Amino acid sequence: MVRLAEVAELRARAFRRISWTALMLKAYSLVAADCPALRRAYVRWPWPHLVEMPGSVGMVAINRHDAARDEDRLCWGRFIEPQAQTLVGLQESLERYQTAPIEEAFRQQVQLSRLPLLLRRAIWGWNLNSAGPKRARRVGTFSLTTLAGQGACNRSHPTIHTTGLTYGPLDAAGQSLVTLICDHRVLDGVLAAQAIGELEAALNGPIARELAGLAARQAPAA
Repeated sequence: MVRLAEVAELRARAFRRISWTALMLKAYSLVAADCPALRRAYVRWPWPHLVEMPGSVGMVAINRHDAARDEDRLCWGRFIEPQAQTLVGLQESLERYQTAPIEEAFRQQVQLSRLPLLLRRAIWGWNLNSAGPKRARRVGTFSLTTLAGQGACNRSHPTIHTTGLTYGPLDAAGQSLVTLICDHRVLDGVLAAQAIGELEAALNGPIARELAGLAARQAPAA
């Protein structure tokens, strides 16, 4: 369990609403910036080996309703170097992913989905197993998904990334059940557990201080 009572209080006082997703996204990126193992990935081409990405790219699962198909659609919002962005900037990007037309917000994903199955698989295989510098931008270095807004936890979600972060709703004591799924070909459970501890420290440290700054500011005039 991660203690977030102070963060929740500061979040409530901020003039700009910042979602827990944005908070977790930046906090985990801060942890990954100091822990190279969280930015590594297992690739199979041209031989099985590990590659280390220079920076973090978070892929956030976003549920969107596709009006044209009258069905829900799982999309992925890409956040490059979240630790270098402000919480307000991250929140604005997240809201664009949540509200902009799907064809606009997720253009590359929509284009990929329209390709024949075999071609899609070939592109995915290349992106996942290449060690080039564009791998992180195309695929991401970690994923973040949550059902906390629905009052639920999804602790065993599948992920193609080295690590997948998820968190549950806050309980009465201001604690959240945080889970970090990891690829054991890259790192073991001890490091993952330590990363959760560092995540808590980041949330109650630099993230809390940035929220305090937002709480101290007044909302801009209309």
